[in-house]
Amino acid sequence: MMQSLKKYWSNVQPSYRFLKETLQIKPRDKIEKLINQKLERDTLDPYMLKDSSEFLRLSIVYLLGYKYLVCGNYLAWGRVTIYYSHFYVANCLLRLKGFALVHLNFLDEKPMRIRIDKAKNEPKYNIQKCRYKPHQIILKRFSELYPNLSSKELEKYTIQQRVDWNYDLFYASQTTHKYALTEAKDRCRYNFLDPNYGISHTAEEAENYEDMMANFGFEEAGTGDYVKYAIECFSEIGKESNHREWYISFLKGILCDIDVLKSRIETKDECKKWISDALSQLT
Repeated sequence: MMQSLKKYWSNVQPSYRFLKETLQIKPRDKIEKLINQKLERDTLDPYMLKDSSEFLRLSIVYLLGYKYLVCGNYLAWGRVTIYYSHFYVANCLLRLKGFALVHLNFLDEKPMRIRIDKAKNEPKYNIQKCRYKPHQIILKRFSELYPNLSSKELEKYTIQQRVDWNYDLFYASQTTHKYALTEAKDRCRYNFLDPNYGISHTAEEAENYEDMMANFGFEEAGTGDYVKYAIECFSEIGKESNHREWYISFLKGILCDIDVLKSRIETKDECKKWISDALSQLT
């Protein structure tokens, strides 16, 4: 899978504008004419690559934000935030596969949501209107295009957890209860991003860690795995790209972002390590 991504994107020059920006400036009738049509890949690839990079950056920002929030005992909003870190990195990887949902707004007219999907066996994009729930579509597509990383069942569960803690007063109202404060404390103090953290010298410690990983640590660890994989994708693409300097600049920019954001130091260090490892492959 990594090899096919590297080959596909190696000669694409990333845009400095986002996909929505280039579509939003078109009048509605022009967009309508694109529906059920096919566009040459060259017309959208630079924007898809730019979007992908920004989704990756935001996923890391939200991952750090999640850890900062739970360390402040904000369990409900922390759980919503880790969901968005997951959601953004899924969008990052989907853009690399040529898939996007784009929300367009028109003055005094109804908004439009379009679905962009890379055509099979030809260098083109299919354009369609999308009327269904965007989060379900995006995460379902993520499980389809990256079956080794996710599953439909996991994504359904992830969406429902976000909805519960975001909108259901029953869940959100518990955020300062004793059990919630205990969970926030454990989410804060354990570094689930560290692949070696669960290695313990005693059976009791190992069992305790496994229980926490099964109960809630998998959200942080799983999202971290996706982020790490996405960073590796950018590193591999950049190595073969005619625009290697852009990838180097992009990754260095994320390091700067990490430095200015507040979060638990172990979480920041793990993210920095992923970025530094990627940069070592490019420089």
